[in-house]
Amino acid sequence: MLLYITCRYIQGARFFGTEDTNSLSTVPVPVQQPASEVIIENGTSLTATSSGATFRARFVGQGYKQVCGQADVWGDGVVPEVSAHLEGALNISLDGVYHSPVGSDDESRPWYGSPSVVDKWINHLLH
Repeated sequence: MLLYITCRYIQGARFFGTEDTNSLSTVPVPVQQPASEVIIENGTSLTATSSGATFRARFVGQGYKQVCGQADVWGDGVVPEVSAHLEGALNISLDGVYHSPVGSDDESRPWYGSPSVVDKWINHLLH
């Protein structure tokens, strides 16, 4: 069984561009996985509204662009979700969880290895 866990949803953005920072934007994330199962903890929506791209979103977007060719997609701040989910695998997306333990804590900024988060995905490895 293949299992991949994505973490906190962070939308990337183009670093330079002529975006209208006063308009609402929707970013669709195509999920074309007929043989897969996707679990999204906490009911996170795959679209978002934004009043403008922050430096963080632009910075993260440049990393996403290197991985999947697009900056304005969702991911965990390091890996775009469209690159993380594997066809035919049980894919688990955890809302509010960071990619790395660097700068994290178990209460307000958990990462996927935090004890409370591990409890949400470990049983899938054991079955």
